[in-house]
Amino acid sequence: MSSPVSHESSGVGIDRDEAVPARDRYLVSETVAAELCSVSLPTFRKWTAAGVIRPVSLPGGLRRNLYRRSDLEAFAESLGPRDQA
Repeated sequence: MSSPVSHESSGVGIDRDEAVPARDRYLVSETVAAELCSVSLPTFRKWTAAGVIRPVSLPGGLRRNLYRRSDLEAFAESLGPRDQA
């Protein structure tokens, strides 16, 4: 049985909590992403196909359309205020 690797013993000294901000640790699905941008799922998929918004690349070539919440919030803010009818 192997013991867990300690960053301190390897001299790396990386604090994982500081390496990636908390708001960037959570990924959301296409459906949630569309809701955060206040658009329909087909519109969100058109934006993705056009390269306006890009999903997060996952390790090992795993293909899932997941998005950083912080990226979506910044994008939605760049669109300007939306009328709430």
